[in-house]
Amino acid sequence: MDLKQQLQEDQYQFPYHHLVNFKKFDNHKTLYGGLNYYAYLSKVISLIYREDFQSLLDVGCGDGKLLYEVARKTPSKRIVGIDYSERAILFSKAFNYGNGVESICGDVASMKEVFDVVVTVETLEHIPDAEMEHVLQAIHDRTKKGGRVIVSVPCANVPLNSKHYRHYTLEMLKDNFSSMTLEEYAYPVSKNKFYQYMVKASGKLSNFGFLRAIFLYIAQAFFHKGSVTTGTHVVCVFRKSK
Repeated sequence: MDLKQQLQEDQYQFPYHHLVNFKKFDNHKTLYGGLNYYAYLSKVISLIYREDFQSLLDVGCGDGKLLYEVARKTPSKRIVGIDYSERAILFSKAFNYGNGVESICGDVASMKEVFDVVVTVETLEHIPDAEMEHVLQAIHDRTKKGGRVIVSVPCANVPLNSKHYRHYTLEMLKDNFSSMTLEEYAYPVSKNKFYQYMVKASGKLSNFGFLRAIFLYIAQAFFHKGSVTTGTHVVCVFRKSK
């Protein structure tokens, strides 16, 4: 592959041609909640990088964004994602083509392999009450003794999203993972009306690189540091001791 071909190949980290809508012309698509997403996902990723791990499982991996980011910096690790959505797994396979990530469509309880780190990011709130015990037990079973489970969920401080069955307090998470030891927790996004306006503005003005940099600087300086009363997401690290 020559330099020109490599430049083209590098652009296919995202299917950018699909951002233009031909049914009704529209060439501006962006993730309006990108600042929030960046805050909690970057926190999870930093916690992963801190671990001395050889294998990682992402439960509810969706389109594989976390898998892609982790594999980018730890290419020699065993990295697996699982999700019940066939469409999501097809995206994950596409975005992670050639980087060693394995993307599986199915039920985590059907797996036999155990992992040093098990991650579940903004997934538990989508699980119906009747299935929670099943999923939590499967996460426990997939984690090696001495391994870590890293969880990110929306906080009960914010109104329940219509797509969610519940939002969480720290006590709820501790109860869900009562068989494990809570080692660390953080609230990576603070609830603030001005910040929410800024999140929307950063989405609408995302084509301007200098504005993106300003929005991110302001967010990191003032709003990516929540608390038990102001947090919109909570991230926890649990250790499986037995």
